[in-house]
Amino acid sequence: MLFFIIAFPLLWWNEGRAIQTARALQEGERTVIGVAAGPVDPANEGKLVHVMGRATTDETLKDAMFGVSANAIKLRRTVQMYQWTEKSSSQKQENWAEARPPRRLTRMSRPGQKNPWTVQALNSAVDTKTRSCRSSRPNSQRET
Repeated sequence: MLFFIIAFPLLWWNEGRAIQTARALQEGERTVIGVAAGPVDPANEGKLVHVMGRATTDETLKDAMFGVSANAIKLRRTVQMYQWTEKSSSQKQENWAEARPPRRLTRMSRPGQKNPWTVQALNSAVDTKTRSCRSSRPNSQRET
């Protein structure tokens, strides 16, 4: 019932914003000036202009860390890391082995592991339960 009452003012507010946006777009459509790509005309200073053309530059962008350079407007570096992560899930089970009620609930924990390629660094250096450093390799790959 509370959501029903709150819905009407929110709908009113959202519709008001939609009308305001539509009016602003109509005003922009009436006042926009189409200009050719090339030298800037001082007569168009402060006006809404529409320019269409090819974006070019003579500048060479460089990424010193990877030794990459390109004649481009934008150079973006995306780095991915292969990281070992652990996830665990637990569920409660009733102990049906006990003959009489009340039966106890026992928590079963199932550790799982996955190796994702990620863009963000995961903090896997410290185990939050034991506060000890962990190896980045699974147990089967550790050297003995």
